[in-house]
Amino acid sequence: MSEAQSSLPFPTVGSVGNEDLTQAIRESAMLVDITVSEWQGFVTDRKVSEKVKQDAGAIGDAGKFRKNVLAGADAGLKKVQNAYRAVRDITKKYTLQWYDPRHPSDGPRLLPLAFYDEFIKALAKQKLEAETARDEFLVDYAATVAKAKANLGALADDGDYPTPDEIKGRFRLSLDFTPIPSGAEFRGLPENTLDRLSKRLDSRHRAKINEAQAEMWARVKERVRVLVDRLDDPEASFHASTVEKLRDLIRMLPGFNAVGNDPRVDEIVADIDRMLDGVDAEAMRKDNVLRRGVAAQGKAVADKMSKWGL
Repeated sequence: MSEAQSSLPFPTVGSVGNEDLTQAIRESAMLVDITVSEWQGFVTDRKVSEKVKQDAGAIGDAGKFRKNVLAGADAGLKKVQNAYRAVRDITKKYTLQWYDPRHPSDGPRLLPLAFYDEFIKALAKQKLEAETARDEFLVDYAATVAKAKANLGALADDGDYPTPDEIKGRFRLSLDFTPIPSGAEFRGLPENTLDRLSKRLDSRHRAKINEAQAEMWARVKERVRVLVDRLDDPEASFHASTVEKLRDLIRMLPGFNAVGNDPRVDEIVADIDRMLDGVDAEAMRKDNVLRRGVAAQGKAVADKMSKWGL
């Protein structure tokens, strides 16, 4: 995407009509829906569950025994799972919510077009890392299973173990990109019905943009809070990642703001850029005056956002 495309001025959420709002969203973002599937390495052992119930004199649905089939030998599997789950973390980094808040783990998320190329590259890199970890795990799978069976003793059951090909199939990633729905896509209905459905859709868009902007500001507040808390506590460990994560978020804020076009974003970006100008973690660990100065600026930024009602 060109610089001109990524810096187009967009109307504010509260000042545009429904058609302009939907068009602004469609020109600046898309929806991305990612699904991550994995092999858990756990099964419910019905025989053990029934025996526990009988021994306890329990009846009915008293509980289940969930068995780790790789007991004492699951380090490799956890590495694979973590690598696949990191895909969700990458997706969250580059997107904002576009879902029902009551079901935060479901549905697509809003991806600003400005981040598309960077997102795809990060995702491809993590996908390769995840698949490499999976394949390395499968190379030693037979030995891992043998060790786990020995650890499980009488609880071991050959039927609990999928084949390597089955495991490979259970670790999957799927990615879908879709445009923001438009009221114009309703067709074949009476005009008054089309108008009502379009207005309802655009109203939902307005609410979802507000939710997305709220998530954006929540990220800023949390990053600033973590930085200030670390700097305020002389005993707290202070890592370079604390500064770099805030810098990275500030770099991305204008892209996230392309849809909502909140003028306060530029002000906060400028404030934090000044606060972190020429500053690194090592310098703040050694210089208490610098440390207190950055903490004071961080508190000022937090206070400003609080006064704005964010």
